[in-house]
Amino acid sequence: AWSNLFAPWTAEATVFIFNYTRFDAGRLMAEMDRSGITSFCAPPTVWRMLIQADLSQLATPPREVVAAGEPLNPEVIETVRREWGVTIRDGFGQTETAVQVA
Repeated sequence: AWSNLFAPWTAEATVFIFNYTRFDAGRLMAEMDRSGITSFCAPPTVWRMLIQADLSQLATPPREVVAAGEPLNPEVIETVRREWGVTIRDGFGQTETAVQVA
């Protein structure tokens, strides 16, 4: 909860949660455009599904993008960089850093 909700709020950011019953990359990108999303974090499964869609349909891509949960394969990172002009960064949360702080 800290990295998803409280950390953005401490930076005076707006947290947007898109609730859906079945993932649809096109619908997600349409909502991102409509809502003016500037920073986007998703698990690798979502990133892999996004690159199977037409990434160019997102008129205003986010300025910052992050993957979290597991390392992302280079092909996905390169496709997003080519289409949106941003590099996906790997995020590390409590489960990935527990040994470092134990």
